[in-house]
Amino acid sequence: MPDIKLSTRVTRFVIAGLSALAVNILLMIFFVEVLYFRTFLLKNTANILAIVLSIGYHFWLSRVWTWKDTPPQKGKQLITQFLSFNFVNLVGISIRIVTFAILEIAGIPYVINIIFSSGLVASISFMLYDKFIFGKMFQRK
Repeated sequence: MPDIKLSTRVTRFVIAGLSALAVNILLMIFFVEVLYFRTFLLKNTANILAIVLSIGYHFWLSRVWTWKDTPPQKGKQLITQFLSFNFVNLVGISIRIVTFAILEIAGIPYVINIIFSSGLVASISFMLYDKFIFGKMFQRK
């Protein structure tokens, strides 16, 4: 399979990330509006749950679409790749949790809060995924 151009990969990353963001927001709406997670603690718990579930979705989509030109990993290599992907996301989660709490205290609506904090970590995540997780940084064809 030919390598994916950087511009195509970035476009796919953005689309995959936006769809993961949509999953995250829909889960937050479900937790807050349907399950009534409306206190400070429950909103932050909902935020963590939504992040974890959307990361699993994002790994799958990244693997099968954004970086589909990379050799498929199996067995221990796939587990290592998934754990590495999650480590990168742990950095993003840490940033998002702190940002969410600060913006919640400031009275920023949770949907805007999620969009802002997700955008903050997106560019860092792409570079780390591309270089360390899927190994394609700076490769242009």
